[in-house]
Amino acid sequence: MNINVSNKLGKNLRTLSCLFITLALTSSPIFAQTEWVDWSTAISSSEGGHAEGVLEIDKVIHQGIDITYDGEVLLSESPDYVLTTTNGASKIWGPPQSFVSNEINIGPNEQNDAIFLKGVLPGENKITFKKPLLNPYIAIYSLGTYPGVTAPVTLTFFSTPSITSPLKVVAKGPANRLDGTCCQYNSHGLQDPIGNIITDDEGNGVVKFLGRISDISFTVDPSWDAGESFAFTVGVNIRDVSIDIKPGSDPNAINLKNMGNVPVAIMGSSELDVATINQDTVNFAGTPKKSIRNVTSDVNGDGFPDIILHFLTQKLQLSQTDTKACISGELQSGELFQGCDTVKIVKINK
Repeated sequence: MNINVSNKLGKNLRTLSCLFITLALTSSPIFAQTEWVDWSTAISSSEGGHAEGVLEIDKVIHQGIDITYDGEVLLSESPDYVLTTTNGASKIWGPPQSFVSNEINIGPNEQNDAIFLKGVLPGENKITFKKPLLNPYIAIYSLGTYPGVTAPVTLTFFSTPSITSPLKVVAKGPANRLDGTCCQYNSHGLQDPIGNIITDDEGNGVVKFLGRISDISFTVDPSWDAGESFAFTVGVNIRDVSIDIKPGSDPNAINLKNMGNVPVAIMGSSELDVATINQDTVNFAGTPKKSIRNVTSDVNGDGFPDIILHFLTQKLQLSQTDTKACISGELQSGELFQGCDTVKIVKINK
């Protein structure tokens, strides 16, 4: 090989290597985690039912967005045939690959809760979010029954604001039997919706709603034979952000009796402009930010602006045994975010 050609090739390869390294160092892919409702209570009556739960954003202090459901609730069909589950013991949300995709990294088997119904009560079944959720998901289990047994079932969805974009199935596949074994007879992935309507016979999967949604309602086709039950739960993606508690401090020691405040830096990147953070929504360890001394600077020297927010120490909802603390909030788009860092709580002698 010609030496000049060889040298040029080597130089080009080194240039490409440097380019790839630079891209690896400067690009910041968006990492998000799918959270599913932790249903805590569910009651049923002949006139309807009610369920309550929370989408946990801060898992250290177990705080998040309250979710309520008003509509039909089928608790069980016999003492040994429990359906609606609020204790994390449901086994229906599997196999996992039927409920995850390139945008859903954790399926509803994370919480293993489910609200069952048959569609025998007239009127709407309504899920309400205490604050609007951006692009929420509804996971659906065993919608309809296979041909020859009863008939397909049709769900018609509504939302606030009104649905303007077609619903989208973002994950689908067969699903477990109630005992957790795979899979139900004729079980398959949800059929694609037509606008805001889904019709299926033993379909399973996850449906995505586009926009900032305050509530979702659905009706069941009154011609449905109601021979079999189906179930649902609700989820949303929460963006992971990088934070630094008490920048420049290691360890991040916090004396909960201190009269001052704790600074927390949220790191900007090519994917996060800290100017898009809705500061009025930000909480650290359950405490809203102070209205003063919020500073924008490049804390970690990566060339992207970061923001430092301050929180009153004595308001922090941390305990002597906590080793981690989290910040949460919303971007101006309505997208939820959370980030955590280690802490060392100073022991207080009594």
